[in-house]
Amino acid sequence: MKKLMLCAFAAVALVNAEAQKKATPVAKRSTVKITASPFKNALDSFSYAAGMSVAESMQNAGVTNLNTQMVAKAMNDVFNKTKPSLTQDQSGMILQEKLQQYAKKKAMLKKQFARIILTKIKNARALLLYKMDCNMK
Repeated sequence: MKKLMLCAFAAVALVNAEAQKKATPVAKRSTVKITASPFKNALDSFSYAAGMSVAESMQNAGVTNLNTQMVAKAMNDVFNKTKPSLTQDQSGMILQEKLQQYAKKKAMLKKQFARIILTKIKNARALLLYKMDCNMK
């Protein structure tokens, strides 16, 4: 169950990352200062890319704060096959509950933003009508 949740979450992360990629025009060559890479090998690059993908997916789901030390501990527990601190059922329930909370918060913020925009549109319309009325007099 836990492996299934992790795989599903990783798949969602990858799909979200691909969906957000936009076509960019081919840039002209320019001089770019090459800096030393923090990655020692392909595994380092892959690991970092996987972390980025998961983090971006979580941000898109509305997650705003995360204890990265606990994420690293969980990943180490899974990959080292040590006993995890939560059961699969506990993990699934916690993820589901928290992601629902984040989704509700994200929806509330979008609704508030829409109200602000609508208020601004109404105020701009009222101002325009007022100016038009003044010009007619």
